[in-house]
Parts: sequence; structure tokens; C-alpha cells
Amino acid sequence: MGGIGSAIFLASALLYPSERPRTERLYKSVMVLYSLGVLVSSLVVELSTAIASFLYAPDEAFVDSIRVQSMFIANLISIVPILAPIIHLARLVLAFERAREVEGVIGQLGV
Repeated sequence: MGGIGSAIFLASALLYPSERPRTERLYKSVMVLYSLGVLVSSLVVELSTAIASFLYAPDEAFVDSIRVQSMFIANLISIVPILAPIIHLARLVLAFERAREVEGVIGQLGV
């Protein structure tokens, strides 16, 4: 999943080279956040499974529900490297369009 996000970050850096330092900084922070999230989510999965096994009579459905909920949290964390570059690219595109509009207005004013 991280490959798609990395490709979008690379496209952002190539399409808007003037924003490359901000894009690189955002990329690094997203990857750090993602790695910490993966670490936390794996800890949650292991901890929930361990707690469920300590129950007096753990029901299989209970253990499965804990596992599903912890996997849901892990999946939410794994989406971060894909959503962050899409939002960043959308912000760059909108800023570029606003700059073109301003350029058109200034051109019409004759400045």
C-alpha cells in the first residue's frame, strides 16, 4: 500500500518542483507516522489476543470479534500513506489553479 502513496508523492514532487521541500518533509512525517501506527496496531492485535486467551472460557466468537476490531484499527492506520499524498496533491493542484486565476486577474487589470 505504501508504494501507491510513494508514487503519488513522487508525482507531486515532479509536477510541482517548487514545493519539493514541503513534499519531502510531509512524505517523511507520513512514513514515520505510518510505521508507528503499524507498530501500535500489531501491539493491539497481540495484546487483544493475549487478553482473550486469559479468559476463563474464551468463546471463539469473542476472540474473533476482538481480532476483527483490532484489524479494523490496523486497516485505518494502513490507509494513511495513501490518503496523505492524495490530499497533498489536491492542495498543490488547487494552489496552482488559484495562482493562475490571480495571474489572469492581474493581467486584466493591466498591472
